[in-house]
Amino acid sequence: MGIGGSLNGQTGTCLDKIPNCAAYAADLCTTASYRLWATYNCADHCNLCGEFSQGSLRVNNCRNN
Repeated sequence: MGIGGSLNGQTGTCLDKIPNCAAYAADLCTTASYRLWATYNCADHCNLCGEFSQGSLRVNNCRNN
């Protein structure tokens, strides 16, 4: 599973990858700049399960600084 792969190997089971998602600020789940991180790490807490599927990730304007 790719980004958003918060499934624990059992179809349909969505989990947070880190144990302290609730400790983050409330906007963690709603701010666009945190969306990818939140989907990957706190999918269950943020109700973002299934938000991305394998191969759906696109990175725009990516460059090294």
